[in-house]
Amino acid sequence: MRVCLAEASQRSTEIFQVYFSDTLISDINNYLPLPYTPQISISTGFVNDTASWQLVTGDFVAGGGEQYLLIGNFNSDANTNWALTGFGVYSEAYYYVDYVSLNIAKGDGMLSMDDHPSVKVYPDVFSENINVAVSRSDNYTLSLYDMAARKLLQQEFTNALSLNTATLANGVYYYEVRNRNSVIKHGKLIKD
Repeated sequence: MRVCLAEASQRSTEIFQVYFSDTLISDINNYLPLPYTPQISISTGFVNDTASWQLVTGDFVAGGGEQYLLIGNFNSDANTNWALTGFGVYSEAYYYVDYVSLNIAKGDGMLSMDDHPSVKVYPDVFSENINVAVSRSDNYTLSLYDMAARKLLQQEFTNALSLNTATLANGVYYYEVRNRNSVIKHGKLIKD
């Protein structure tokens, strides 16, 4: 996942935690420490940047049945290291989280980069067509989303695709390229 400190945050922290669950968690309505034991706890050093995204990674071996994840800080204030940012209106550390991805384990370790095909999505700034080229012959799907995460277009293809976007308004869009197992590439494109 990638994290970025919100501009309105008065504090930053150095720990990010993830809890996986087989049931939906919807009963959190207070600012108390989260009442769960996270399976992943990542110490990154203080993430103070409000302009760029920092990569945060961790490992977890699933027990089976996990369907949901919760990202946050599960520690009490007394057990959390904080740093003042010098700006912001929120007294807590508040972060944007994006590009959360889970990778499938293979044997005794994670898939290597050699196990994934090379994917090129271009141009980053487009006017009519989005092009996709994949190095390995397989069945793929390109999905295009708006800023509110609504799926606008979806197209299946084999090795390459040129997708006409004449019906789309100018703006920022997010894409993902999937094979039958997982998302193999995702990113942002701008129609101008």
